[in-house]
Amino acid sequence: MKSSQLNFFLTDNDQAELLENLDPLGTFVYVESLSRDGSLGILESAEIKRMGTDGLKIFISLARYVNEIILKQSSSATFVDDLRSPVVEFSRCYQDDQLVRRGRFYFAKSYFDRRAQVDKDQEFLEWGNSLVSRTRRLLKRDPESFAYFGREALRLKELGLRMELA
Repeated sequence: MKSSQLNFFLTDNDQAELLENLDPLGTFVYVESLSRDGSLGILESAEIKRMGTDGLKIFISLARYVNEIILKQSSSATFVDDLRSPVVEFSRCYQDDQLVRRGRFYFAKSYFDRRAQVDKDQEFLEWGNSLVSRTRRLLKRDPESFAYFGREALRLKELGLRMELA
């Protein structure tokens, strides 16, 4: 299986600025990772309304891919099958007055289905790769951790706020 991942530290302000730069026309669709009622949950935005209560893992896609997003059912929940769906995982950063936890963009480029490798749609792959590469250009890379930082998160790190990878 091939995939792409980018780790970062973002405050709420950094996240809003990054998403505005990545999606100035508002074409992104934000999808809940877990379904409350067995159907696909579309979010109004990627903003965390209640830190510590809202789930941090969501998915980003485009409207043209929404009908291709696959939901899977386990014994206790319905969730997005990110392996087979045209989505980018967006693990948002937890933040309080003592720390910021790592977030990430991640997506599978291919997967194995009955022992054969299946490559995702080329147009989706180009969009996902572009999302990751534009994010790299917009954030600052820390040479020690190889993670990327938003402007405010980097300032807080320099002031001594803890940055946690876990």
